[in-house]
This record gives sequence, structure tokens and C-alpha cells, in this order.
Amino acid sequence: MMEIKQTTVATGLTYHDVVAGFAPELTAVLAKQAIPVEIFRNAQRPIKEAHNREEPPSFAKSIERDALSGYRAASPPSVQAEILMSASTTTVSSSTSAYTTPAFWERLWRTSGIQFVVLFIIASLVYGSQPQVGAPADALAAFYNGDRTRILLAVFLFGLNLLNLLWFTTAVRTVLADAGQDGWGAAATVASAAFGALFLLQITVAAVLAYSIAGSGNDTLTSGLNDFAWALVVLSSFPRAMLIMAWTFGLWRAGQLSNAFFTTGVAVLVLVLLGGSTWMSGGFWAPDGVYSRLISPVMGLAWVVVVSRVLLTRSPATRAGW
Repeated sequence: MMEIKQTTVATGLTYHDVVAGFAPELTAVLAKQAIPVEIFRNAQRPIKEAHNREEPPSFAKSIERDALSGYRAASPPSVQAEILMSASTTTVSSSTSAYTTPAFWERLWRTSGIQFVVLFIIASLVYGSQPQVGAPADALAAFYNGDRTRILLAVFLFGLNLLNLLWFTTAVRTVLADAGQDGWGAAATVASAAFGALFLLQITVAAVLAYSIAGSGNDTLTSGLNDFAWALVVLSSFPRAMLIMAWTFGLWRAGQLSNAFFTTGVAVLVLVLLGGSTWMSGGFWAPDGVYSRLISPVMGLAWVVVVSRVLLTRSPATRAGW
């Protein structure tokens, strides 16, 4: 038990002296009831432990509050204003500190891989099914001219989504740099830039066709640009494969990718790379065939999800670069 003695000094401040031990009144009561001190102390221990867990924090705050109020009362107005300004600054900084730390921004950019996959699916659904290679003029006009607004909206979403991929690749590079694998990180940066250039050219062709060319009546130019867009899909297989390779080998060498995931990544790399050979004039292995148009992109998106999961399950390193 503790005995608390209160003392008030001339300045108006109150001090509390805490004396450990039993108060004389309590000792007298225990002696009269013939209760041994040790038995009483053991019986009170659970109560004291619960008290110590709950009461001291609020008690300390009350002491701090009383001390500050007394100090403010005895201080000139300029000092009081300084105290209030310091308290408000502390409150603002503590409320916003969670969003200004490097760890917050790095984790945010690590999620851009998932954002890329989701927005790519949405943009693809908005864009619709592009006419195949050698499609007739009426089919081209119906798609590019009839669905002009929808295509231009999809082009905007695709362009916006390209930023997600570039940010995600940068996040992967920082992880690889921390693990001493910056060579693979640099390869990933180059591959993402090459893919971004080809993809930007592809959506530019679609935008130009929908904006003016398809409605101009120049069927030969419209058909040629449509076929050119499919050729860009095939050619983009090479930087996509290099990007997957840089992620897979880099994270594996950094010890953040298991052997099973590494084997899966190599398989995805080979399958995406094979998309660069889809030059048949028609069917499954054509530029507009199922493999180039659907299977290869889906495998690439799936691997982006895997790499995102690897990054999000690791705590960001402490750095000042974000």
C-alpha cells in the first residue's frame, strides 16, 4: 500500500509525495482483526497489479495537465503563446506523420502492381474486341468510328495504367538494390521502358484511328494501321519477357523468391517469349490469335500479381529515397 501526502507551496503548485508501505491506520485495523500482514499483502496483489496497469497512465496525464496549467498561469503571455503553438505543431505533425514516412510511400508503390492488373482488365473490357488482321472495311469502320468515344476512354485508361507499371518496376528495383541485385533492377527498368514505348505506340495508333482516320473513308490506311497495331502486340512479347526475367531472377538471387516460384517464373518467361513468334497468317498462332491476344497477356498479368504478393509480404526498408 502507499500513503500519499499532498504539499502546496507558495507558487500555488501542488506536489504529491508517495510513501511506500502500510498506513498506520491500516496497520492498526489489521492488528485488531488478527490478520497477518503477509496474507493481506498477497490478497491485495491482484488488485494492485490491475490498478497499476490502468491507473498510472491517466494519473501521469493529470499531473502533466496540472503542471502545465500552473506553469501557464505563472508565465507571461508570450511564453503561453509559445506553449500553445508548440502543442498545436506537435498535434499536426503526429496526425500527418503516417503519410509522410518513406515506408508509407514505398508500400504504396508496391501496391501499384495490383492496381496495374485491375485497371488493365477494366480498360480491356472498355476497349472491346479489336478487328482481326485483314478485317473488312465495314468492320473497321463499325469498331473505330462507331465506338469512338469508348475507344478514346480506353486509351486514356491504358495510358494512365502504364504509370502503374512504371512505378511498380521502380519499387521492385529498390528492393533489388537493397539486396545487392541492382543489375537485375536496372534490367527491369530498361524492359519496362521498352514495353512502355511499344504499348504507348499501340494505343496511339488506336486513338488516331478512332479520332479521325477511320471516319475519313481511307480504308487502306485504316486497315494497314489496324494490322500494325496487332504487330506491336507480338513485338511487345520481347520486353515483357525481359521484364519477367529481371523480376524472377533478381528476386530469386535476392532470396525473396522460393525455388518453386522461380521455376514457375521461368516457365512464364518462356511462354511469354514464345508470343514473339506468333506470325501465322491465321488461327491460334496468328498475331490476332488466342495465344497472342489472350494467353500470353494473362500469364504476364498473373506474374505481376505473384511479384506484388512477394513485395507486399516484406517490410519496406528504411530509406530516405521516397
